[in-house]
Amino acid sequence: MKKQSEKVAKEDFIAYREVQFSGVTNMFDVATVSELSNLSREKIIDIMKNYSAYAKQWG
Repeated sequence: MKKQSEKVAKEDFIAYREVQFSGVTNMFDVATVSELSNLSREKIIDIMKNYSAYAKQWG
């Protein structure tokens, strides 16, 4: 996993997945995902880049 300035916590990944599973927005629309999940742009991009590793770690 690539290190970012902000560490992604399990709760961050869960917030991202809640938006993903809601189907409300395209997950590449980072601004809307940020608004809905209260995650920073940096955390969202980190989750997108490392999604498989986070999913394996926190399922």
